[in-house]
Amino acid sequence: MWAQEWGNVYPLVAPANGGQGYDLTQLLKDHKVNELGMVHYGENFFKSLGFAPLPETFWERSLFLKPQDRDVVCHASAWTLTQKTTCG
Repeated sequence: MWAQEWGNVYPLVAPANGGQGYDLTQLLKDHKVNELGMVHYGENFFKSLGFAPLPETFWERSLFLKPQDRDVVCHASAWTLTQKTTCG
């Protein structure tokens, strides 16, 4: 499972009487959290669990916004952060 779409399992895991929930996109906009801010939230979560900060190469080599001047493949994936090769 790629975990990009979870709508098909929501009926199985939805909390009883959970209501409508909240609009995360709107909350992020209200708090002026941009793409880098979201990555920092994730990094801080994992650091709070005892993981090391992201290496400098992560910040140097990552795309946080899809470039307007060229096509790139932008989908969720997981890679070893210290691996010397790149995906393409």
